[in-house]
Amino acid sequence: MDKCYSAKIKDVLINKPPVKVTYPRVSGLSNPFTQVTINEKIRSLVYSMINEQLSNFENVVEMLGTYEVELNQKGILSISFENYTYWYHAAHGMTIKRSITLDLCTGETYKFKELFTPGSNYITKLNRIVKEQIAEREILLIEDFESIDRDQEYYLTPNALVIYYQLYRYTPYAYGFLKFEIPYSEINDIINPNGPIAKLI
Repeated sequence: MDKCYSAKIKDVLINKPPVKVTYPRVSGLSNPFTQVTINEKIRSLVYSMINEQLSNFENVVEMLGTYEVELNQKGILSISFENYTYWYHAAHGMTIKRSITLDLCTGETYKFKELFTPGSNYITKLNRIVKEQIAEREILLIEDFESIDRDQEYYLTPNALVIYYQLYRYTPYAYGFLKFEIPYSEINDIINPNGPIAKLI
């Protein structure tokens, strides 16, 4: 089996109070350069999240960072990250979510548009699916949903594309992160044959 089919994952801990963040480091890939590239991209994303929250909030009391490996197979790695920050005298803390989807063979990061066939009407189709889910799930929005973003935040699972939005974007804080899980079977006709989803189905 090709050693870029999947990666070994090990926790790395940043423990510099008030920051306590755990993030993944990959190993076991056949190409050492690709492995270094992937680990640097992950590390860069994690530190950008830390710096974003430290710069947005004064008197940070606590920052806790975690991650979830959403997909690690068929040469594709997709990871989501969450950083919770509580600052002095805040009514409640604030969490941000980010994600990255990588090719384990090349180290390439997949942009949202690269998931879909060039020239396809993927935005129109995804908007329809999202609006249907909003209605079916009876999600109460704080502002109307118009369209997904061109650089939409997402991650991949073995069976679905997951689109998500930050807290307060469309729903109240108490709702948590608004996510739309879209099975690959629903978007077969717009999947880029040279993109990551094509390798999964």
